[in-house]
Amino acid sequence: MVSGLPYRRRFFQTGGFSNWGRELRAWFPFIVREFGEIYTARGMQIFRNLVSNHRFAGNPEVVPVFYPDPDYPSGLRHIFDAPGVVWLRTMPGSAQRTSSVSKPGTTTGFADNDDDSGEGAGVSATSNESINPFQSNKRFVSIVGTRNPDPVSCEATVQFVNALPESTVIVSGLARGIDSVAHEAALKRGMDTLAVLGAGIMKPGPAENRNLWSGKYPGKLYLLSEFLPYTEARSYHFPRRNRIIAGLSDTTVLMQAPYGSGALISASFCLDEGRDLMVFDHPLLSAAGKNEGGRELLDQGALPLSELIPPERIHRIPDGEVDVGEEIAFREGLRSGRLRPLGQGLLFERPPDD
Repeated sequence: MVSGLPYRRRFFQTGGFSNWGRELRAWFPFIVREFGEIYTARGMQIFRNLVSNHRFAGNPEVVPVFYPDPDYPSGLRHIFDAPGVVWLRTMPGSAQRTSSVSKPGTTTGFADNDDDSGEGAGVSATSNESINPFQSNKRFVSIVGTRNPDPVSCEATVQFVNALPESTVIVSGLARGIDSVAHEAALKRGMDTLAVLGAGIMKPGPAENRNLWSGKYPGKLYLLSEFLPYTEARSYHFPRRNRIIAGLSDTTVLMQAPYGSGALISASFCLDEGRDLMVFDHPLLSAAGKNEGGRELLDQGALPLSELIPPERIHRIPDGEVDVGEEIAFREGLRSGRLRPLGQGLLFERPPDD
């Protein structure tokens, strides 16, 4: 019922769900009073439909986490408009171990199939942590950025993820661009990563990112949404999604954002909630339409991350007369892995291992 309620700013201005107490059964009269009988009746029908759905019949891979629950994300609980419930889905991954024993008290799940959307993919979880990453004391870091990043920003994203402790949970939005780079870097390293959706957790997308929930990486992917599980993505869902991305973490990292980028909405929510904002910039992003939004935030006092990709580690491949010694050095660097192609006629020199 709670997932089907409309977003009303006036409701949150008076305290939101924090005023309704810790007993969920006592919420019903509040729902009727605040949202009316039409939304209450609609919510009851939605609840009956979910209960009768065979995909929600005892498996623990999909669980709702309500605002009063002790497992509700602590960072999210303290934002201005914390959702009354978030849906959490554990996706298959090589980090998980299967078990035939379900977690007592779980009432949701889904069946197996091979749909590219991941609608039926899943394995039984064996521990509370594998069902709900918020039950541990892990640190959450949100990474956001444009859907059309430059290679230097993608490389910086990977460098940043690899520099964090492996216990860190990377939060992003599962969109193409910086989001998918951040999720993939975490999964490849064996870390947990949490994707906050502008759709329901049974409707992950875009399809081009299906490799992230294919289970081929050592890390673990969770999906999270405040929307009902089978809700399709809508453009007006994404600003609401962005407040959750920023609210889950004490720190949000903006990797690249031209003016108009949706990632700036997440940055704005981060600042509104008094959280730390870090911003990456680089001389290669100085052209118009690349990172003006990020630089404006740096001018306003955001914490800089420029040291991730020092300018002196970027080399341009000659396109004219070739210096033989330099060409040999470039080829040896590529062969050894010390240099990595960035595209656009550029090579990136990896920092030495500690």
